[in-house]
Amino acid sequence: MFEILNAASARRVAALEGEARSGRLALRAEQARWPADQFFAMEVERIEWENGVRHREIVTSAGGAGSGADLFSAEGDFNAYYERQVRSGHTHSYEFRYNLLREEAASEERRRQAEEGGSSRGDRGHGSSSDSSRRRHRSRR
Repeated sequence: MFEILNAASARRVAALEGEARSGRLALRAEQARWPADQFFAMEVERIEWENGVRHREIVTSAGGAGSGADLFSAEGDFNAYYERQVRSGHTHSYEFRYNLLREEAASEERRRQAEEGGSSRGDRGHGSSSDSSRRRHRSRR
């Protein structure tokens, strides 16, 4: 049931990934004073936590509270859940995904510029804004 809830949230995750690709998420993260990759990971974890809350509500309304089907009965609030996910290493995969999405977007932009003749031979693939942004965020950790 939890995975069905996650699948039902695919549009929300896709929208978040679109924001990551476009760079809009990095702006939101900066306003919140978070490194963009960690902000992205936290927002994906928030979607999963909300699915856990929904799961718990469904199980409870079906009479399964306290049973083996009540997988998320002890989750607590989002902050406690998020900290557990960070400690377990689960969140790291979403940070990795964010960086992959940004690099894909930068690569697509370099390719588009090369096709349009907008980039010179010497600067293709070097010094993208996402690269310098990533270095800044890593230095803050």
